[in-house]
Amino acid sequence: MVTKPTKREIGSWCFFDFANSSFTTIIITVVFPPYFTQVIAKGARDADMMFAATFSISQWLVLLTAPFVGVLADIYGAKKNLLFISTFFCVLATLLLGVMPNGLYLSLSLFILGTVAYSSGENIVSGFLPELSTRETIGRISGISWGIGYCGGLFCLLLVQWVMTSEINVYGFTGVKLAFIATGLFFALSSLPTFLFLKERKIPEKLQKNDHILNYTLRKVRGTLLEARNNPVLWKFLGVFFLYSCGISTVIAFAGIYATAEFGYTQSELIKLFIALQISSTIGAFTFGFLQDRIGTRLSIQSSLILWMIAVLGAVLSQDKTHFFIVANIAGLCIGGSQCTSRAFVGQIAPSDKPAESFGYWGLFSRLAAATGPLAYGAVSTATGSGRIAILSTGVFFLAGWLGMFFIHAPPVKAEIKE
Repeated sequence: MVTKPTKREIGSWCFFDFANSSFTTIIITVVFPPYFTQVIAKGARDADMMFAATFSISQWLVLLTAPFVGVLADIYGAKKNLLFISTFFCVLATLLLGVMPNGLYLSLSLFILGTVAYSSGENIVSGFLPELSTRETIGRISGISWGIGYCGGLFCLLLVQWVMTSEINVYGFTGVKLAFIATGLFFALSSLPTFLFLKERKIPEKLQKNDHILNYTLRKVRGTLLEARNNPVLWKFLGVFFLYSCGISTVIAFAGIYATAEFGYTQSELIKLFIALQISSTIGAFTFGFLQDRIGTRLSIQSSLILWMIAVLGAVLSQDKTHFFIVANIAGLCIGGSQCTSRAFVGQIAPSDKPAESFGYWGLFSRLAAATGPLAYGAVSTATGSGRIAILSTGVFFLAGWLGMFFIHAPPVKAEIKE
């Protein structure tokens, strides 16, 4: 018998965002990227491109494996088990970044392993949301988990700042290496409530006689694509979402590298900057959520994209750390605002009987953008030798998204009929 989710179970699901935000904050954005380009790759001209290509490879691996992971979870009712496996490998890769030597290919391989595991885990944990919510509460629960995630990133940044500046020496590991170890342990310990209290509600399915899991997966994907034409507004929006998400993914991946290379930020200064960014991102999410209810979702998204273009131009024209700090916090407002309003728009236009499937498409296009945007930045940076030209090129994605939103017309939201 399927039991009704308790507040503790819902909270434990939300808390996974608190846990895995440590990886995306420290490994994907703040510490590892500049450490790779400045130390591991020793400032090579093509260091940006190497990091971008590695990040892109990890996202393509997620895109290629996600349908099979999803089908496995459905057939065997194994979301929780697969989430544990992905978390284990993400934590393992993070810890190994801390204890293994700084070999170029070893570091990149561990980054790929950790990022694939992290991204796969994000997709898996999202599958629990429809089981823990109703159509009336799905946005609220999702929003709470998003806010908790920002708090997780903030707490992990504070932890990393402490271990990097307090002269701690644990078995000879100091500085950045110890920061990686601390991040892995933070993720592992913070994820425990999820695995202790979250229940697996999916009833295992049975394959047809003589049916192979590969054939079953391909049949499910084919059916999904055939049904896509039934919701053209959703797919038009996802196309526009992909465009501006290329820009968002690029900023997330290269913000630390850009701040270090162009303005000489130290690791300690970079961590302080991103502590401020976690706060501004939280403010942005709440502010744009408020605006969304008053001026509409489409106009809210376009407003955030205008701010994005201002932030990009400001980053190009900034001459010192003070100017860049201000511009970066404008970007922080944009990150929180554009992400929360985009998810809300998907919820608005999703079919009432398939909200989880629509959010699955949203995640798919988000991964595709993460595989594309940073690669474009790396190519421009390598070709021109200029991070400023590369970050300026990112503005094209935001401009294209802003223009594309003029062609998106959401149907009116119908009031729910309560029995």
